[in-house]
Amino acid sequence: MNERRKNTVVQLEDFVKRRRGDSPSPPPREGLQAQIRHIEKEIAAGMARLRDVAAHATRGGEIAAVEAHFQQIAHRLRELERQAGRSSWKGERLTSSLLRRLGEMISSRLHPAQSEAFEIDDFGLDVDFRRSLEPFFTFLYERYWRVEASGISNIPIQGPAMFVANHSGLLPYDALLISLAVELEHPNPRPVRFLIEDIFSAAPFLGPFLTRIGMARACQENGEMLLRRGHLIGVFPEGIKGISKRYRQRYRMQRFGRGGFIRLALKTKVPIVPVAVVGLEEVHPIIARADLLGGPFGLPFTPITPTFPLLGPLGLLPLPSRCFIHFGEPIDLSTEGEGILEDDIEINKRKEMVRARIQEMIYEGLKRRKSIWFG
Repeated sequence: MNERRKNTVVQLEDFVKRRRGDSPSPPPREGLQAQIRHIEKEIAAGMARLRDVAAHATRGGEIAAVEAHFQQIAHRLRELERQAGRSSWKGERLTSSLLRRLGEMISSRLHPAQSEAFEIDDFGLDVDFRRSLEPFFTFLYERYWRVEASGISNIPIQGPAMFVANHSGLLPYDALLISLAVELEHPNPRPVRFLIEDIFSAAPFLGPFLTRIGMARACQENGEMLLRRGHLIGVFPEGIKGISKRYRQRYRMQRFGRGGFIRLALKTKVPIVPVAVVGLEEVHPIIARADLLGGPFGLPFTPITPTFPLLGPLGLLPLPSRCFIHFGEPIDLSTEGEGILEDDIEINKRKEMVRARIQEMIYEGLKRRKSIWFG
């Protein structure tokens, strides 16, 4: 094992030892201590299996079994967090983060050719950099935008899938929050690799930052490569039209492109998960646009909002509206024949079907929302 893997193992072993020694104040509900002791035994058993995996050339099935073992432990710890209350049981939240790191490490062993380059992948994801931002991202998700995610069970437990979502918010806040919903709420947490517009991926400072946290330039080649490697990816078929619409057009989905995401799903045989995001149209409410002037972050226009350019750079700070994310039932196109790949009419039918599904989910979310700021 390299130094990072050794450190992860040591941290988990230290956790087990601490729990066997001086225990902190018990959680507020009766019975949690017994559950924790049971999980300690599972961690210890998993550590023994992990050492065997690390020391020997182990079959893929055995590696996957160890990975699944720790994913179940992480899921059970998150359930205990909810029972005990996050404010009084923060130690288990840290442990859950360590287990997610361990799951990533074991997953990398399924692709030995990539294991040495695990820290920065072919698309520029910097694992250490993104991990260092986890507390800030969690704050944005839980405290600033107070995200409420629903339909988590519609996300596949394993294997590749494509998230197709409405686009809003001027900057790709929606991509970040959707990915965080999967990482923080799903039983098998993993990042969603969103494909973003050229104006963002090529923008100075912003482009490299988005690349380092896991986003990639939107093109068929990148999407296909990520899916064939087993990743979750996300796309915004509205493109720049989605984030540049005026406030009076909020939550009205714009025309999709030529259906490239449908062709990609057909070629790779992955399910499409429709996603509706409600709440981010208000973070930068565009009341007018100066289309002849280049805007911030490489945008082809200057947005006029209640705070920008009136307050200068401060006016670009997003407003803390309450955000709701709903994951719809997967759309399976795997049984479709590849003959329709060149049939623009059939592609357009399926593209519009996905668009209508997301629009309906958005309207349902707006009906449930009682307040822009408080939900």
